[in-house]
Amino acid sequence: MAESDLLNPVDMNGLNTELGHQNKYVMIIPIQDAVGKKFGKNLELNLTRFTIPQIQIGSTSTTFKGYTVEIPTKLINPHSKEITIEYLMDENWNAYRALFAWAASIGLIVSTTSEESAYAVIHGSTNGMAEPDANMFLRCRVWLLNHYKKRILDIAFNDCWISNFSELAMDVTQPGEVRHSFTLKYNNFELLEPTL
Repeated sequence: MAESDLLNPVDMNGLNTELGHQNKYVMIIPIQDAVGKKFGKNLELNLTRFTIPQIQIGSTSTTFKGYTVEIPTKLINPHSKEITIEYLMDENWNAYRALFAWAASIGLIVSTTSEESAYAVIHGSTNGMAEPDANMFLRCRVWLLNHYKKRILDIAFNDCWISNFSELAMDVTQPGEVRHSFTLKYNNFELLEPTL
């Protein structure tokens, strides 16, 4: 029996009997493009939860000899243009600081506790929102690894920008890993062949 047969067992019908389990998800964000070299070239996040977007193929109805059928229109629409990422915080909180810096590069972070500061944000004064920068849109990728830590799927989200940080409860009575989540808006996504 060949070594490849041991790594990829198949049953008599030619169906792969190895089911997806113990998968690991890693997100790669080219953070240097948005905030410079302070946090390195790429920000690598160990994900605990994310969702591959739903897609829907458009269709139209046509009638032929009294029968109505739906045919595809070759237009594929993602169900949503945003993705929520949950990740494990690193010991020095570099990931949180890098994501915060990315958000700050998109717009100035100001207090909205008073009417005056909220008005400045809404109307874009010099103390409000910054001018959009082309570097704030990044191509973020999620690598899916199997239980041998081999890359099996590469998902690229194009023209991403960070739109939301979740709250982060600081509770010393809850030991264990610190988890945080944020939301990205994107233009489109694509499935790529894993590359080394």
